[in-house]
Amino acid sequence: MSAAAAPGGRERVCLCLLCGLPAAGKSTLARALAGALKQSGWDCLVLSYDELIPEEAFDWKLHRQKVLRYLDDFLQRSPRDALGVSGLQSNREGETWRRFVHCVQQQRQLQRLQNHSDPLRSTASQPCTTPLLILLDDNFFYQSMRYEVYQLARKHSLGFCQLYLYCEVTSCLSRNQQRQCPLPDKVIVEMAQRMEPPDLNRNPWEQNSLVLSSTDCTTQESM
Repeated sequence: MSAAAAPGGRERVCLCLLCGLPAAGKSTLARALAGALKQSGWDCLVLSYDELIPEEAFDWKLHRQKVLRYLDDFLQRSPRDALGVSGLQSNREGETWRRFVHCVQQQRQLQRLQNHSDPLRSTASQPCTTPLLILLDDNFFYQSMRYEVYQLARKHSLGFCQLYLYCEVTSCLSRNQQRQCPLPDKVIVEMAQRMEPPDLNRNPWEQNSLVLSSTDCTTQESM
């Protein structure tokens, strides 16, 4: 991706969905992408739903909707305003909101420090025009889940793309058992049966989708 600024000096922002089965390697790919984008002149904000939604949450659908509402609020302001995110909808409360604020502030402050150390990307007198990729890391196994994010991108006139990480179920099950808190095998098997991969022919809005295979990938470097 090119890091050229948008016409008129306006900052460029793109929403990117990272979808696939649990233990397919999505979080590993997200870290690899963030590092590669930095080298290409992009900033990257990773929103991992596993980190935003409390483990004890009963209704994941409800909490996913909350994350999208918080992201909508965030995009109403400049996505560069890391410190101001806590001022958004001050009446909001709950663990998911607290985690969302912490996640955004932590990453944006780190990027400010990194940009400040780079004289080519830091200037106090000019607004930041470094393009930004907001990466949403979740299973997104239903097409309807992904379409909600696409609608949010359209609402804010943002770019939109999808990365579908394909991995054989047997590999996901094996990797899952190596996790500190593995999911029940049944959850992964059932999700694989319900998975709706991006359909470029049926859904025009999914045209900007890329399918990657992680079955044989075991490290961030191999991603």
